[in-house]
Amino acid sequence: MKILNSIFDFYIKSSIHLSICLVALSMISYHTLGIYFNEIILFCSFAATLVVYNYIKFFSTIYKNNFKEKKSIVPIKIVTMLVLVILTSLLFYLSYKTIFLGLIILIFCLAYVYPLYGINKNIRNFGGLKVFIVAICWSSTSVLIPVFESSINLEKNSILIFFQRFFFVFAYTLPFEIRDLKYDLPSLKTIPQIFGVRKAKYFAIVSLLIFIIFSLGLHIQNPVFFYSELLTAFLCAGLILFSEKNQKKYFSSFLVESLPIFWLATIVFFKYLFN
Repeated sequence: MKILNSIFDFYIKSSIHLSICLVALSMISYHTLGIYFNEIILFCSFAATLVVYNYIKFFSTIYKNNFKEKKSIVPIKIVTMLVLVILTSLLFYLSYKTIFLGLIILIFCLAYVYPLYGINKNIRNFGGLKVFIVAICWSSTSVLIPVFESSINLEKNSILIFFQRFFFVFAYTLPFEIRDLKYDLPSLKTIPQIFGVRKAKYFAIVSLLIFIIFSLGLHIQNPVFFYSELLTAFLCAGLILFSEKNQKKYFSSFLVESLPIFWLATIVFFKYLFN
């Protein structure tokens, strides 16, 4: 049992689970837009997410820990470097416009760690911006990247799905901000810090209602996607309502994080059911 716990801790701490959830969101976009899966894009999205998150947590100066914990993250650093090498080699198979968009997303991520040009502070120190940056980066990676690398053009549906995804990720991220209340510096001014936990939950629920409104406009005549999004929104709302400052260890990092996997599974289930 101890070995299984260690493996699971590594799975969570190394951002593998988080990266799989991002890939699940990308796969949802492929299903929703009716385009063929691109395995290279999916792996690049997985790899880029893992590398960026692990860089912020374990390589940048933001992450500070004691010697014992630093020793424990050596395997994570090794895995991260190996994944980065594979990711770099796969970039040659991507289009220039996909790489360009990826670089823009990367700049947003790095601006979270490093001071912006001409300003002596990074995005992390601009109050309340963190959740919006996460929502933009995840929506861009999971919706725009598949579109840019496919044969379809950026059209109305793609843009609507991008905004719909933004509101989902915004709501989906707030339980993490509630969890981090006891760790975040007051200067970060996250939404729960500014408005309190209760109002932060209200914002998340409103964001999910907007998500459902988009779903009505996009998929009201397609029960596969509409029902899957409705179920996912209800589950997400339930988890948000149960989010507290003192959470169980894996409540956010595994249970809440897994929502995109649940969403993808419901799409597959309803496709089988209705088709």
